[in-house]
Amino acid sequence: MGQVSVVDHGSLHERVELRLLQEEARRWNLPPVPTWPPGWLIDNEQDEFEAADYVLVLSKAAAATLVSEGIPEHKVMINPPGVNLDNFYPKSRSDGVFRIIQCGGISVRKGVQYLLQAFAELRLPNAELWFVGAGLAETQLQDVIARFRGEHVYFKGAIEQRRLVDLYGECSVAVLASIADGFGMVVAQAMACGLPAIVSDHVGAADMVQHGQNGFVVPSGNVDSLKEHLLHLYNNPVKRAAMGQAARETAIHGYTWADYGDRLLALLSAMTAGRRTA
Repeated sequence: MGQVSVVDHGSLHERVELRLLQEEARRWNLPPVPTWPPGWLIDNEQDEFEAADYVLVLSKAAAATLVSEGIPEHKVMINPPGVNLDNFYPKSRSDGVFRIIQCGGISVRKGVQYLLQAFAELRLPNAELWFVGAGLAETQLQDVIARFRGEHVYFKGAIEQRRLVDLYGECSVAVLASIADGFGMVVAQAMACGLPAIVSDHVGAADMVQHGQNGFVVPSGNVDSLKEHLLHLYNNPVKRAAMGQAARETAIHGYTWADYGDRLLALLSAMTAGRRTA
Protein backbone atom coordinates (compact mmCIF):
# COMPACT_ATOMS: atom_id res chain seq x y z
CA MET A 1 0.00 0.00 0.00
CA GLY A 2 3.02 2.28 -0.23
CA GLN A 3 3.33 2.80 3.51
CA VAL A 4 6.65 3.07 5.33
CA SER A 5 6.84 0.44 8.07
CA VAL A 6 8.86 1.04 11.24
CA VAL A 7 9.48 -1.39 14.11
CA ASP A 8 10.06 0.38 17.44
CA HIS A 9 12.33 -1.87 19.51
CA GLY A 10 13.26 -0.91 23.09
CA SER A 11 15.97 -3.43 23.98
CA LEU A 12 19.06 -5.02 22.55
CA HIS A 13 18.39 -7.74 20.00
CA GLU A 14 16.77 -10.45 22.12
CA ARG A 15 19.02 -13.18 20.74
CA VAL A 16 22.15 -11.25 21.74
CA GLU A 17 20.73 -10.41 25.15
CA LEU A 18 19.83 -14.04 25.85
CA ARG A 19 23.32 -15.14 24.86
CA LEU A 20 24.91 -12.56 27.19
CA LEU A 21 22.73 -13.66 30.10
CA GLN A 22 23.47 -17.33 29.51
CA GLU A 23 27.20 -16.60 29.54
CA GLU A 24 26.77 -14.63 32.75
CA ALA A 25 24.91 -17.47 34.46
CA ARG A 26 27.74 -19.86 33.61
CA ARG A 27 30.33 -17.38 34.83
CA TRP A 28 28.72 -17.15 38.27
CA ASN A 29 27.63 -20.80 38.42
CA LEU A 30 23.97 -19.78 38.55
CA PRO A 31 20.92 -21.79 37.46
CA PRO A 32 20.29 -21.56 33.70
CA VAL A 33 18.60 -18.35 32.61
CA PRO A 34 14.93 -18.98 31.73
CA THR A 35 14.51 -18.97 27.97
CA TRP A 36 12.48 -15.81 27.66
CA PRO A 37 11.52 -14.67 25.20
CA PRO A 38 11.17 -18.11 23.60
CA GLY A 39 12.98 -18.88 20.39
CA TRP A 40 9.88 -18.63 18.22
CA LEU A 41 9.25 -15.08 19.45
CA ILE A 42 12.83 -14.05 18.77
CA ASP A 43 12.49 -15.51 15.27
CA ASN A 44 9.26 -13.56 14.76
CA GLU A 45 11.00 -10.34 15.81
CA GLN A 46 13.83 -11.07 13.40
CA ASP A 47 11.29 -11.52 10.58
CA GLU A 48 9.72 -8.18 11.51
CA PHE A 49 13.09 -6.43 11.49
CA GLU A 50 13.87 -7.84 8.07
CA ALA A 51 10.43 -7.02 6.61
CA ALA A 52 10.25 -3.46 7.94
CA ASP A 53 11.68 -0.46 6.15
CA TYR A 54 13.31 0.75 9.37
CA VAL A 55 13.92 -0.31 12.96
CA LEU A 56 13.93 2.40 15.63
CA VAL A 57 16.09 1.75 18.71
CA LEU A 58 17.19 3.75 21.77
CA SER A 59 20.97 3.55 21.62
CA LYS A 60 24.13 2.76 19.71
CA ALA A 61 24.51 -0.42 21.78
CA ALA A 62 21.09 -1.64 20.68
CA ALA A 63 21.77 -0.72 17.06
CA ALA A 64 25.03 -2.66 17.09
CA THR A 65 23.28 -5.85 18.24
CA LEU A 66 20.74 -5.64 15.44
CA VAL A 67 23.47 -5.12 12.86
CA SER A 68 25.38 -8.07 14.34
CA GLU A 69 22.30 -10.22 13.69
CA GLY A 70 22.14 -9.27 10.02
CA ILE A 71 19.91 -6.19 9.94
CA PRO A 72 21.35 -3.69 7.43
CA GLU A 73 22.89 -0.71 9.19
CA HIS A 74 21.04 1.82 7.03
CA LYS A 75 17.70 0.48 8.31
CA VAL A 76 18.51 1.02 12.00
CA MET A 77 17.71 4.46 13.40
CA ILE A 78 18.57 5.69 16.91
CA ASN A 79 16.46 7.98 19.09
CA PRO A 80 17.29 7.99 22.82
CA PRO A 81 14.41 8.58 25.25
CA GLY A 82 13.94 11.67 27.36
CA VAL A 83 13.57 12.63 30.99
CA ASN A 84 10.91 14.86 32.54
CA LEU A 85 12.83 17.75 34.10
CA ASP A 86 9.79 18.72 36.16
CA ASN A 87 10.08 15.40 38.00
CA PHE A 88 13.86 14.99 38.15
CA TYR A 89 16.04 17.83 39.44
CA PRO A 90 18.83 18.36 42.00
CA LYS A 91 17.95 18.47 45.69
CA SER A 92 19.95 19.45 48.76
CA ARG A 93 21.74 16.63 50.59
CA SER A 94 20.95 15.98 54.26
CA ASP A 95 24.31 14.37 55.10
CA GLY A 96 27.83 13.74 53.87
CA VAL A 97 27.64 10.00 53.26
CA PHE A 98 29.14 8.79 49.99
CA ARG A 99 26.08 6.99 48.69
CA ILE A 100 25.89 4.87 45.53
CA ILE A 101 22.51 4.16 43.97
CA GLN A 102 21.52 1.65 41.32
CA CYS A 103 17.91 1.52 40.16
CA GLY A 104 16.51 -1.54 38.39
CA GLY A 105 15.50 -5.10 39.06
CA ILE A 106 17.63 -7.20 41.40
CA SER A 107 18.77 -9.47 38.61
CA VAL A 108 21.73 -10.87 36.76
CA ARG A 109 20.88 -8.68 33.78
CA LYS A 110 21.33 -5.48 35.80
CA GLY A 111 24.83 -6.50 36.91
CA VAL A 112 23.94 -6.36 40.60
CA GLN A 113 26.61 -9.00 41.25
CA TYR A 114 29.43 -6.78 40.04
CA LEU A 115 28.41 -3.66 41.93
CA LEU A 116 27.97 -5.70 45.11
CA GLN A 117 31.43 -7.20 44.75
CA ALA A 118 33.04 -3.86 43.95
CA PHE A 119 31.50 -2.16 46.98
CA ALA A 120 32.39 -5.04 49.29
CA GLU A 121 36.02 -5.04 48.19
CA LEU A 122 36.43 -1.26 48.42
CA ARG A 123 35.40 -1.13 52.11
CA LEU A 124 34.88 2.63 51.97
CA PRO A 125 34.33 4.41 55.29
CA ASN A 126 31.17 6.51 55.53
CA ALA A 127 29.69 4.96 52.39
CA GLU A 128 26.47 3.15 51.49
CA LEU A 129 25.13 1.22 48.53
CA TRP A 130 21.43 1.46 47.69
CA PHE A 131 19.65 -0.89 45.30
CA VAL A 132 16.21 0.35 44.24
CA GLY A 133 13.99 -2.12 42.42
CA ALA A 134 11.91 -5.25 42.73
CA GLY A 135 13.01 -8.87 42.60
CA LEU A 136 15.05 -9.49 45.74
CA ALA A 137 12.89 -12.39 46.94
CA GLU A 138 13.02 -14.31 43.67
CA THR A 139 16.44 -13.36 42.29
CA GLN A 140 18.93 -16.01 41.19
CA LEU A 141 21.60 -14.01 43.01
CA GLN A 142 20.75 -15.06 46.57
CA ASP A 143 24.11 -16.78 47.11
CA VAL A 144 26.00 -13.86 45.60
CA ILE A 145 24.12 -11.38 47.77
CA ALA A 146 24.80 -13.45 50.88
CA ARG A 147 28.49 -13.51 49.98
CA PHE A 148 28.98 -9.77 49.39
CA ARG A 149 26.22 -8.03 51.34
CA GLY A 150 27.53 -5.94 54.20
CA GLU A 151 25.85 -3.78 56.80
CA HIS A 152 25.95 -0.71 54.55
CA VAL A 153 24.16 -2.34 51.60
CA TYR A 154 20.44 -1.57 51.40
CA PHE A 155 17.76 -3.05 49.16
CA LYS A 156 14.99 -0.46 49.00
CA GLY A 157 12.52 -2.49 46.94
CA ALA A 158 10.29 -1.05 44.22
CA ILE A 159 9.73 2.71 44.51
CA GLU A 160 7.14 4.88 42.77
CA GLN A 161 8.61 7.05 40.03
CA ARG A 162 7.56 10.25 41.79
CA ARG A 163 9.65 9.29 44.83
CA LEU A 164 12.86 8.56 42.95
CA VAL A 165 13.91 12.21 42.93
CA ASP A 166 14.11 12.13 46.73
CA LEU A 167 16.36 9.05 46.66
CA TYR A 168 18.63 10.51 44.00
CA GLY A 169 18.84 13.65 46.12
CA GLU A 170 20.44 11.66 48.96
CA CYS A 171 23.06 10.01 46.72
CA SER A 172 26.49 10.84 45.35
CA VAL A 173 26.71 8.72 42.20
CA ALA A 174 24.38 6.61 40.08
CA VAL A 175 25.53 3.27 38.71
CA LEU A 176 24.00 0.95 36.13
CA ALA A 177 26.29 -2.06 35.74
CA SER A 178 23.99 -3.99 33.39
CA ILE A 179 25.03 -6.95 31.31
CA ALA A 180 22.41 -5.97 28.72
CA ASP A 181 20.29 -2.82 28.67
CA GLY A 182 18.79 -1.19 25.60
CA PHE A 183 18.98 2.19 27.30
CA GLY A 184 18.38 2.55 31.05
CA MET A 185 16.15 5.56 31.63
CA VAL A 186 17.17 5.62 35.29
CA VAL A 187 20.56 6.92 34.13
CA ALA A 188 18.97 9.92 32.43
CA GLN A 189 16.83 10.53 35.52
CA ALA A 190 19.80 10.40 37.88
CA MET A 191 21.87 12.68 35.67
CA ALA A 192 18.99 15.16 35.54
CA CYS A 193 19.16 15.13 39.35
CA GLY A 194 22.81 16.16 39.19
CA LEU A 195 24.49 12.80 39.76
CA PRO A 196 27.53 11.64 37.81
CA ALA A 197 26.86 8.22 36.30
CA ILE A 198 28.97 5.10 36.03
CA VAL A 199 27.57 2.70 33.45
CA SER A 200 28.77 -0.41 31.70
CA ASP A 201 29.42 -0.36 27.99
CA HIS A 202 26.45 -2.72 27.55
CA VAL A 203 24.09 0.03 28.77
CA GLY A 204 22.54 2.09 26.00
CA ALA A 205 22.60 5.20 28.18
CA ALA A 206 26.38 5.13 27.83
CA ASP A 207 25.60 7.37 24.84
CA MET A 208 24.89 10.13 27.39
CA VAL A 209 28.09 9.65 29.34
CA GLN A 210 31.21 11.59 28.38
CA HIS A 211 33.94 9.62 30.10
CA GLY A 212 35.62 11.72 32.78
CA GLN A 213 33.32 14.72 32.28
CA ASN A 214 29.85 13.73 33.49
CA GLY A 215 30.54 10.14 34.46
CA PHE A 216 32.42 7.03 33.40
CA VAL A 217 31.83 4.12 31.04
CA VAL A 218 33.35 0.85 32.26
CA PRO A 219 33.66 -2.55 30.59
CA SER A 220 30.72 -4.80 31.40
CA GLY A 221 31.58 -7.30 34.12
CA ASN A 222 34.82 -5.57 35.10
CA VAL A 223 34.90 -5.25 38.89
CA ASP A 224 38.32 -3.60 38.97
CA SER A 225 37.20 -0.81 36.66
CA LEU A 226 34.07 -0.24 38.74
CA LYS A 227 36.20 -0.02 41.88
CA GLU A 228 38.68 2.35 40.27
CA HIS A 229 36.04 4.86 39.20
CA LEU A 230 33.96 4.65 42.36
CA LEU A 231 37.12 5.28 44.38
CA HIS A 232 38.01 8.23 42.17
CA LEU A 233 34.65 9.87 42.85
CA TYR A 234 34.89 9.03 46.55
CA ASN A 235 38.30 10.69 46.85
CA ASN A 236 37.47 13.77 44.75
CA PRO A 237 34.30 15.44 46.06
CA VAL A 238 34.92 18.72 44.24
CA LYS A 239 35.32 16.97 40.90
CA ARG A 240 32.32 14.78 41.73
CA ALA A 241 30.17 17.88 42.17
CA ALA A 242 31.42 19.35 38.89
CA MET A 243 30.71 16.11 37.06
CA GLY A 244 27.23 16.05 38.58
CA GLN A 245 26.55 19.55 37.25
CA ALA A 246 27.82 18.46 33.84
CA ALA A 247 25.50 15.44 34.00
CA ARG A 248 22.57 17.76 34.67
CA GLU A 249 23.52 19.92 31.68
CA THR A 250 23.70 16.82 29.47
CA ALA A 251 20.16 15.85 30.44
CA ILE A 252 18.86 19.37 29.86
CA HIS A 253 20.47 19.78 26.46
CA GLY A 254 19.46 16.82 24.34
CA TYR A 255 17.66 14.33 26.56
CA THR A 256 14.27 15.87 27.33
CA TRP A 257 11.03 14.46 25.94
CA ALA A 258 10.83 17.52 23.69
CA ASP A 259 14.22 16.57 22.25
CA TYR A 260 12.97 13.02 21.75
CA GLY A 261 9.88 14.30 19.89
CA ASP A 262 11.93 16.62 17.68
CA ARG A 263 14.29 13.80 16.74
CA LEU A 264 11.41 11.42 16.08
CA LEU A 265 9.71 13.92 13.79
CA ALA A 266 12.95 14.47 11.88
CA LEU A 267 13.55 10.72 11.55
CA LEU A 268 10.01 10.02 10.34
CA SER A 269 10.24 12.87 7.85
CA ALA A 270 13.49 11.46 6.51
CA MET A 271 12.04 7.96 6.34
CA THR A 272 9.04 9.04 4.31
CA ALA A 273 10.78 11.57 2.08
CA GLY A 274 12.20 8.93 -0.24
CA ARG A 275 8.85 7.16 -0.54
CA ARG A 276 7.02 10.38 -1.50
CA THR A 277 9.47 11.15 -4.30
CA ALA A 278 9.63 7.60 -5.64
